[in-house]
Amino acid sequence: MIKLYIVQDCDNCNEAKEYFKLKEIEYEEIDMSIGGIKKTIEEKKRFKALGLKTYPIIIINTEKDGELIFPEFDKDSLNNILEKLNEWR
Repeated sequence: MIKLYIVQDCDNCNEAKEYFKLKEIEYEEIDMSIGGIKKTIEEKKRFKALGLKTYPIIIINTEKDGELIFPEFDKDSLNNILEKLNEWR
């Protein structure tokens, strides 16, 4: 499962969404610019504790390695990890 944490009017967030669409990879989009929602409030606290300050934040949950966190959109890193994940399936 891939979770894509975004904010509105974010070019890198839009680029990440387009990347997943072009690759036909399913993901859950969480808009962090919507305030007052318990889930986003908890995630903002978590990201702050991890030192994550910019968006998008991409989290990939794997059975083998657990949670992989990408604190920015880096196409090359994502390509590498997604290729490895496909090898493990």
